[in-house]
Amino acid sequence: MLICLAVVQLGLGAINVVWVPFLQRTFGVGPEGLGIVDSAQGVGMVVGGVALGFVTSRLSKITLIGWGLVAIGLLLAGMGLAPAFVYIIAISAAIGLVLVPAQASLMTIMQLAVPDLKRGRVGSALNALAVAAGLLSMATAATFGEAIGLRMVYVVFGLITSGAGLLGLFVLREPEKPLAPAPATASLAEGNCNDDARTNP
Repeated sequence: MLICLAVVQLGLGAINVVWVPFLQRTFGVGPEGLGIVDSAQGVGMVVGGVALGFVTSRLSKITLIGWGLVAIGLLLAGMGLAPAFVYIIAISAAIGLVLVPAQASLMTIMQLAVPDLKRGRVGSALNALAVAAGLLSMATAATFGEAIGLRMVYVVFGLITSGAGLLGLFVLREPEKPLAPAPATASLAEGNCNDDARTNP
């Protein structure tokens, strides 16, 4: 999970740092256009959230994470090749649609795999790794963005994100959390055993 998350952040960090310059220089988009794109992604996330229950009951969490990241990466690469701003709007909505099931499944796996007492520490470690990988990706994009072009930044780092999805399909495993007996039931059973021992010497 740590490796998969690090590779994802290597892809997404670069996208975040060049997002506004990409829209401004490539499509001449100002604050209004940026708001439209963000709204389109928000609409996609709402639809993805509504469809979450339907999707999770039919597909495994690993499938949602892996193929979700593959789809997000390919969509980001498609942004770099988009010929017009209207395609950016449509792609942003599609990313929002796919993002919610993938993110929810990843968080669910983490909660199932980590004991309650260690969940805070593991969450902090994941956040620290994500921030470090994102900063490295941002620094790389800032350094080479002008050299290779903003469009190519989207293509290259989008493919990295898709690679993280393919990696997740092979390395991630859905944990099975055993069901512990309820405390009340366990106490009742123990009490019955003690009563039987007293009445039947």
